[in-house]
Amino acid sequence: MLTWQQGSQATIWDPATRSFAGVPDPWADLLCAGHTFLADGRLITLGGWDRSGAGLGLTEVDIFEPNTQAWIRARPMVFKRWYPTATRLPDGRILAVSGARNSLTDIVDIPEVYDPATDTWTSLTAATRAIPMYPFLFVLPDGGVISVGNSEVASRTQTLDLSTSTWTIVDNRLIDGGSAVMFQPGKFMKAGTAADSGNAGLAAPTAFVLDMTQPAPAWQPTGSMAFPRSFHNLTMLPDGTTLVTGGGTDRSAFNTANAILAAEVWSPASGAWTTLASMVTPRLYHSTALLLPDARVLVAGGGSDTGVADQPTAEIFSPPYLFKGPRPTIAAVGSTLAYGTPFTVATPDNASIASVTLIPTGSVTHAFNQNQAFQTLAFEATPDGLSVTAPANANLAPPGYYMLFIVNSIGVPSVAAFVNLPASGTPPPTVSVPNVVNATQAVATTTITNAGLTVGPVTTAASATVPAGSVISQTPIAGAQVATGSAVALVVSAGAGLITVPNVVNATQAVATTMITSAGLTVGVVSTASSATVPAGSVISQTPIAGAQVATGSPVALVVSSGTGLITITVPNVVNATQAAATTTITGAGLTVGAVTTASSATVPAGSVIDQTPIAGALVASGSAVALVVSSGPAGVSVAADTTVSVNGKGTVVSPPISTAAAGELLVAFAASDGPTTSSQTLTVSGAGLTWSLKQRSNTQLGTSEIWTATAPATLVNASVTATQAAGGFDQSLTVVAFRGAGGTGAAAAGGAASGAPSVSLTTTRAGSLVYGVGNDWDTAVARVVGTNQTIVHQWVDSGVGDTFWVQALSAPVAAAGAIATMNDTSPTADQWNLAAIEILASTSTPLQVAVPNVAGLTQAAAATAITSATLTVGAVTTASSTTVPAGSVISQTPVAGTQVATGSAVALVVSSGLPQVAVPNVVGATQAAATTAITAATLTVGAVTTASSTTVPAGSVISQTPIAGTQVATGSAVALVVSSGLPQVAVPNVIGVTQAAATTAITGANLTVGAITTASSTTVPAGLVISQTPIAGTQVAAESAVALVVSSGPPLILVPFAVDTVVFSDGTGTRVTAPFRTAEAGEVLVAFVSSDGPNNATRQTVTVSGAGLPWSLVTRANTQFGTAEIWAVTAPAQLVNATVTATQSISGFDQSLTVMALTGAGGIGASGAASGDRTAPSVSLTTTGAGSFVFGVGDDPDRKVARTPDANQTMVHQWVDNNPNVTFWVQGRSTLTGAAGSLVTISDAPTNSRWNLAAVEIVAR
Repeated sequence: MLTWQQGSQATIWDPATRSFAGVPDPWADLLCAGHTFLADGRLITLGGWDRSGAGLGLTEVDIFEPNTQAWIRARPMVFKRWYPTATRLPDGRILAVSGARNSLTDIVDIPEVYDPATDTWTSLTAATRAIPMYPFLFVLPDGGVISVGNSEVASRTQTLDLSTSTWTIVDNRLIDGGSAVMFQPGKFMKAGTAADSGNAGLAAPTAFVLDMTQPAPAWQPTGSMAFPRSFHNLTMLPDGTTLVTGGGTDRSAFNTANAILAAEVWSPASGAWTTLASMVTPRLYHSTALLLPDARVLVAGGGSDTGVADQPTAEIFSPPYLFKGPRPTIAAVGSTLAYGTPFTVATPDNASIASVTLIPTGSVTHAFNQNQAFQTLAFEATPDGLSVTAPANANLAPPGYYMLFIVNSIGVPSVAAFVNLPASGTPPPTVSVPNVVNATQAVATTTITNAGLTVGPVTTAASATVPAGSVISQTPIAGAQVATGSAVALVVSAGAGLITVPNVVNATQAVATTMITSAGLTVGVVSTASSATVPAGSVISQTPIAGAQVATGSPVALVVSSGTGLITITVPNVVNATQAAATTTITGAGLTVGAVTTASSATVPAGSVIDQTPIAGALVASGSAVALVVSSGPAGVSVAADTTVSVNGKGTVVSPPISTAAAGELLVAFAASDGPTTSSQTLTVSGAGLTWSLKQRSNTQLGTSEIWTATAPATLVNASVTATQAAGGFDQSLTVVAFRGAGGTGAAAAGGAASGAPSVSLTTTRAGSLVYGVGNDWDTAVARVVGTNQTIVHQWVDSGVGDTFWVQALSAPVAAAGAIATMNDTSPTADQWNLAAIEILASTSTPLQVAVPNVAGLTQAAAATAITSATLTVGAVTTASSTTVPAGSVISQTPVAGTQVATGSAVALVVSSGLPQVAVPNVVGATQAAATTAITAATLTVGAVTTASSTTVPAGSVISQTPIAGTQVATGSAVALVVSSGLPQVAVPNVIGVTQAAATTAITGANLTVGAITTASSTTVPAGLVISQTPIAGTQVAAESAVALVVSSGPPLILVPFAVDTVVFSDGTGTRVTAPFRTAEAGEVLVAFVSSDGPNNATRQTVTVSGAGLPWSLVTRANTQFGTAEIWAVTAPAQLVNATVTATQSISGFDQSLTVMALTGAGGIGASGAASGDRTAPSVSLTTTGAGSFVFGVGDDPDRKVARTPDANQTMVHQWVDNNPNVTFWVQGRSTLTGAAGSLVTISDAPTNSRWNLAAVEIVAR
């Protein structure tokens, strides 16, 4: 087992002997490098840590040979990388993604691919995308690559199509996960929280799964771990479960006390986690977990960062399956497998084997296995073992070495056998998409899968021409060339378009018929039924119900009201009849006696009818109830407060003016006062020309609370009452209440205490009495909370002196004599208080009789004034519609005008609500004509009619109505309608054969949107142009509808990317010769970037480039300052093998740097430029001649040895900081391809006070 930490400290560890053997890498510090296995079993490392301080990442690529246990160097990457991910591809090449270049924010955004067969790197410049460091990358079943997260930050899930160098977002949400596994091909799980050492915050226990084999893949939650974790490792076990080890509950990795020692295992079948045994040592940042061939797991390391504790130890975890029983054994298996081909596993345990699993050898760092995959293999038991089928293709299992396990029926795995799937050297084949339009979905599925493809998303749509269940359209279209395993999306017919059933309930049968037929439906069976709520001839119910989706021409059955089904009877007059006689009359008329209530009456004898409902002459249905109000004789006298006034002040206080409604009213003064601390306070009440008597006083505590009374023999008008203090100058509050119908005062009570809740009780002496109380609180100014069934009459929270004065009363008259009536407060409960209470008796004398005024026809306000002016009260007020009495005026009164009643009696009113109300019918969904009929049939009118487009309501039908259905409005009211003008239709433009950009412009210009964009190869449509569109041109669709495009990626299997094929360089003194190199194909453009030192005089240095048997040409030269910076170019008509290039100085013996770059897909040299400067910032510009070009520059600084820093959107290709003569040579370039032709492009860098020569060149695409 190969391990390393930092520096050159690589070692081999033997698990059997537990011994270490040093195998240092002499060329790179492998701390935080990327690594994975080549198809031949060798380990490849990408980048590492630049300990010189010039940056962070390295371009170094090293390979470890297991057989010789030695390191060899491979071709360096184009870009420096630290924290990159290495991924083995289906064709055996290695993909490098992400990594930091010179700082943690300088992320390499261009992936590159290493071909071990040619030892060359290819930059995927078209796949530029900034992805955080150490992305979790996996190979998908279609041959693409997916990034499902990152070790240090949450990131979006996206896929890379290697054939087109395009990224596609799968799930745009930031679904976090600190480690990830592929638990079956195309199926992923990640758990916990991504973190870097020193991060703040807590980890999460959550876990999520993603199934990329589904039509619309998105992350879904699965069971959460028992513990929140960051810096943990997920490891696939041979039985298909996932083990999580290590990590901590916070995101810093600084506190080992927060480490999680317990392991857990996740079941893909149940989504549940099970807690297992605990490790000994905390494993946080930089810890690893690796599956061993014996099915145990090595858990090791941790630390190697500031603030993080180092853990230079390892532990081995034995999963529970090793303790279930004997292990099955693999007696023999061939070491080399062939894709899709059966192979034999010899085992004596063939009868008990439940699964065969294949797991690649692991390469783990930073909580992620960069060579992770897992799959189960199909097998059959044979007499001598198992016949197992190898993975179908390299997309499912990229070429390389794997551990093969057999697992028995109780879940125990064997020790692994190592097998190899050799590289084929070719990518998965492409196939032609079959034509399945008009085929049934079942036939289409079979046709697609038989072609080596998969069925993608299936959607449905209505169609008048394609039968239900058959395919309307497909994406990609028939004939498109796609990779095997690609998905074909289908649109399947749902048959003829469905219609929404309109709502016809409450509409007349004629209106309902119009609405149904206007909707393209038919009227079905019509039956009748009686109804007490739906008028005769209107619809009670419908089948199907409103809103149901049905086929065109479907019937809608109706149940129509036949009315109440009852006989109409005239209500007889029973007013003034005895109750017995009234009952006989009512039942004799075929009606029933309803509710019977009693009321006092001075005119109707006891036992006779005062009033009836409905009134005499009303037409009602047979059996209807007639309610009666029966006289109980003259009314008893009740006592009630007529007028209440209050005043608060200091010293003597005088009440506001008080007037009474009638003669003989009882006035009661409730007075509460502050007082001295040395003696008791008392009060005297006078005024209104009356004789006042003290009825109760409570002054055992400081201050006093007193009750005084006087009877006014005549009506009072604007009288006033005075309360005078025995000890003057203190605050006091006076409340005076005039009671009508009072028979004097009865029981009284007083109480007081230094602390506690105020409370006094008395025993009533007469039924119908009122009970009032007055109190003072000398301690605090705080509002009272009165006890149950009591109310505050007046209260003064006197914050000026810190006192409270109040009057309270029972909420209702007492029921009987002899009852205990209590005046109490529930808060506050700790203050000093006085409280006095008194019973106000109801009179026993015959009440004064007055005539009820006539208020019929008056407004409600005027009627109320007339009633109260007659010393009566307004009773129950009800409303009713009327065609003759205006809204707000009185229709009728009870008792009628002229009736003699006791003063204070109530007069009930029936007030007009205006014209009779009708319910607005529901016309939404009906045609405008049917809606008009329904509205006028309901005695309403059609109001304003406006139109609006609608995606749901057919043209000519009602979208909405105002007022809404069911609203009660006056007859004749207007109902406004919004009628549909139909869908906002636009014609889909024809974009076939135009560029994707032009298609986008055309689509958006037509008020549509661009939908899903897929790519497919084509031998007839040039790359970048549209092959097909859905919907087709000319289709009328709703505005903002999406138009899906299939864009050509060019001819299949002959894609020549415009990319850097190889870069070689040579630095030194005098003539320079590159190391031998080879090109990937014929026709590549070679560009030599040469910078040389020269004499410090007027003699100018120049160089000549030659080699590879090619006729090199000078493109441009900058040598105004000392030395020279030059660009030479040539096209190699044939593939080069072991070629070298030479740069020769005109004035020899000076240091120079030669960089040679070979590019595939290049069309030649475009614009160029050259410039020189002294004590300025190096900068040269050119105007591009083509779109999508590369631009590179070469420079020299003849008098400073300082590293260059390229400006924004530029990257350093090669640099030699030459310490001996204090000279710097460099090659830099644009990070991305240029835009349109005619773009101004600048090559520039820092420092800004150099002496410099700088030349630049445009390399155009083929």
